[in-house]
Order: sequence, then C-alpha cells, then structure tokens
Amino acid sequence: MFRGIETGWDVFKASFKVFGKYPIMLIPIFIVWLIYAPTVIYFKRLFNWEKYSLTEIFLIVFLIILGFAILLTVSCSVLLELIQQIETRKKISLLNAWGETVTKNLIKIIPLAITWAIIWFILTVIDVMIDAITKGRHKKGKERMTPRNVAKTLGGYDRISLWTLSIDILQKGIRMMVFLIIPAFAWENLGFSRSIKKGFAVFKSHLEEFATGFSLTYLAATIIFLPPGLLLYITGKLDIALPDWVWFLTIIYIAFGWSYSLYLEQMFVADLYLWHLKWEEKYEKSRLTGKDIPSGLWAVQKPSILDDVPDLFKKS
Repeated sequence: MFRGIETGWDVFKASFKVFGKYPIMLIPIFIVWLIYAPTVIYFKRLFNWEKYSLTEIFLIVFLIILGFAILLTVSCSVLLELIQQIETRKKISLLNAWGETVTKNLIKIIPLAITWAIIWFILTVIDVMIDAITKGRHKKGKERMTPRNVAKTLGGYDRISLWTLSIDILQKGIRMMVFLIIPAFAWENLGFSRSIKKGFAVFKSHLEEFATGFSLTYLAATIIFLPPGLLLYITGKLDIALPDWVWFLTIIYIAFGWSYSLYLEQMFVADLYLWHLKWEEKYEKSRLTGKDIPSGLWAVQKPSILDDVPDLFKKS
C-alpha cells in the first residue's frame, strides 16, 4: 500500500517540475478557461431562464455541458500531443499538437465527451434539485453584476455546501478517469472501445497511485483557491467594500488557479499512463522470457519528460 502512495507522490511531483520547464503545457487548458468564464457568467447571471420550458432548459444545459466536455477532452489531447513531441524528440509546437488532435483523435474524443456529458448532466440535475430543496425556503434573488460577484461565481464560492462538495469530488473522479482514457487515443492509436478498456485497466492496475494523485490534486486545488475564498468570506462577513481592481486581480488569479488545477489532473494521469507503458513493456518481456514479472510501477524506473529519454518512440 505504502509503495503505491509513494509512487503516486512521485508522479504528482513530476507534474510541478514539468510545468517549470514547459509552461506551454498550461496553454491548452487556459484557452478553455477563456471560453468557460464568459459562458458561466452569461448563463448564470444574464441569461433569462424563465422564458424557456423545463425541456428546453434541460436541452440548453446539456449542450453547455457537452461543449465543456469536448473542450476539456480536446485540451487534454493537445497536452498529450505536446508530451509526445517531447518524448519523440520533435520540435514542440502547439499548432502541430492541435492539428494531431483534430485529424487523429477528435473522431474518438467526441463519443467519449458525449458519454461524459451525459453523466455530468445527470449529476448536475441532481445537484440543482437537492440545492433547490435545501435552500428553497430562503431563496434569494439575483445578485448584482459586480466584479466581486463575478469572482464569487467563477471561483464556485456561491454554491459551497457539503452536498456540492460531494458532487464535486465525484465529478473530479469521473473527469480524471476520462483523462486517463485519452492517452490510449493519442499515444497508442487505439479505437474507442479498446481505449476505454485500456484506461480502466490502467486504473485498476494502479488504484493506489490513482487514489494518491486524486487526493493530492484535490489538496492542491483547495490550497490554490483558499486565498480568494478567504477574501470573499472576510469581506462578506465584515461588509468591507474593496476597490474593483482588487476583484479584477482576484478574477485573474482564479483564471490561472482553475487552469493550473486542471493541468495538474491532466498531467498526473498522463505521467501515470506513461509509467504504465514502461511497466507494461517490462511485464511483457518478463512473461516471454519466463523471468519474475514486476508487480507494481515501483519495479520499473519512472520515465520522465525532463530526462531527454524518448520513452514514446515506440508508441508514436
């Protein structure tokens, strides 16, 4: 058990180090933020939901979620293509990574995104229903469109409760599972069904490492979002009015915090999958030669994106 936790910690640490050398890795998910932020603000604070029937509302919400699911899976694919460029000693090019995603992976990403969006939509509906029941008695009207309230919405601080926390944890687990499937598309060129099976096989084979990474990335996100959360809490409790520029800086901080939190998730599962490929290779060699078969990732030297060793040459 402790071996798995230690191995998961090693994979998590690598995510920080890679960003230090290749900050370009953050760009795909930051582009998603630039679309996500105005969409959330518009539909949460400006869109007139009362004009539509329940069926129409469900359809609109599902399409929004599907759009986000596609954007997040595409951003993960672009990140994986960037890693493959490094691991095959090619020139790092965001444009080429995007091209590979569109021409090679997109046809397999769309069904995965749709499947994810359906689960995401069901959890969202349950979340909204429970929230309406628990808060219905003291429901407030819409808050004014101020920089502070925008920061509050984008940071998710306007929906904090034990229930939403539980939903968020479940959503995070599903999201990381989706990210764990995508390397099979990008690195091994597997079909849709085989990629699903491969992603779940990696998950089951290294459950302790995955659980460690899940916990550490959740802790990292909590620490990242603590400062703006405290700022919003203190100013709300003490009724302190801060100048707008403070809230604009807070929004910028949330933008990078949100992007980096998602990057950590994507990078963690990518590193875990890369290590699994090395373990799988040794496992197969051991099986064919009749030698002792390695029982865990720790039995194989961890591959690193920073060591200039082309670990994906055979997978490109």
